[in-house]
Amino acid sequence: MSSATEIYNFSWSPNSEKIAFTNRNKESANIEVVDVETLTSETVISAQANKTSKQLQSLFVGVNWSPDSHYLAYINHPLKKNINRTLNVY
Repeated sequence: MSSATEIYNFSWSPNSEKIAFTNRNKESANIEVVDVETLTSETVISAQANKTSKQLQSLFVGVNWSPDSHYLAYINHPLKKNINRTLNVY
């Protein structure tokens, strides 16, 4: 299981087999998926901190499963001003 500084925005898959959630720490922001039966997790999306400033450039919010449990939709939320948020599907 994850040991990030912050864990938030969790979503159960419609088939109840997995939980997706977003997390972050000083080095990265991530979307992870946990298999409920095995309790194993996999990082499926990751954004690393800027190597020079060591600051995160964006966060992931609003993670949600498709009705068939095959896809995740999420919003990439840039932390800089004047950069648009984007809706993505994984």
